Amino acid sequence: MTETRVMHFSEPELRDPVALVGFPTVGLVGSILAGLVVREMDLPVIAGITSPDIPPYTFVTGGLPCPQIRIMAGTPPRIRKKKKAEGEEKEEAPAKKKRSKPHDIVVVTSEIAPKPKQTYDISIAILDTLRELGVNDIICLEGVAGIEPTAPVGGVGGNEAVRQKLESVNVPLMNDGIVRGISGILLMEGSYQGMNVMSLMVPANPQLPDPRAAARLMEPVTAMYPRIAIDTDPLFKEADEIDSRVQSQQLQAGDPATGGFYR
Repeated sequence: MTETRVMHFSEPELRDPVALVGFPTVGLVGSILAGLVVREMDLPVIAGITSPDIPPYTFVTGGLPCPQIRIMAGTPPRIRKKKKAEGEEKEEAPAKKKRSKPHDIVVVTSEIAPKPKQTYDISIAILDTLRELGVNDIICLEGVAGIEPTAPVGGVGGNEAVRQKLESVNVPLMNDGIVRGISGILLMEGSYQGMNVMSLMVPANPQLPDPRAAARLMEPVTAMYPRIAIDTDPLFKEADEIDSRVQSQQLQAGDPATGGFYR
């Protein structure tokens, strides 16, 4: 394989950043959620990864050409509490909760799923770049097929501390199995290098983009890192639109088996 090249566009100073890694696997859930996080938090592209072996195109965002694999970063907006309407009774103040630790966020995503021969070098380039940015916590976003659509989001933790964190937010752990692609290599190599790597896995539609499953992935992320929160309503709306198009196509084809993929 020819050399994988990392392109740096800026050098932000990040505060204890957490990385979300989303590539287009089953249901495209990783890239769908990563894209929404980038849009909602208005994260700029700070670096990218390219190679002559990756399909030849450039992704244009904000009028600027970017590499096929992009790395965005920034500070999540502060969550503002809603003000009480005038005349509305004040509720009794709840017991003070422990303040969540502030984290900046890094997102790694692409429209391509690297071929097996590209995966290792690209994964190492991602790990090296994340380490340079000060990232120690990495969350890989994965869709999986072949299990019940209503099954909970599962997880794999690269070390005991990560496994305890997943269990603390009621994410069932996978004890035996295979994690493929970028997520698999990041789990293996990142954990070996002493980084806190986990893979979150959600049941997803293997035949269509599945925004509804992508939205479900955000729940454990926010539970573990409360400052990293976004509105996932746009994904549910997109999922309803996909359901409507599928139903329409099935009706036109005379197929009585209509309805959303996940209900």
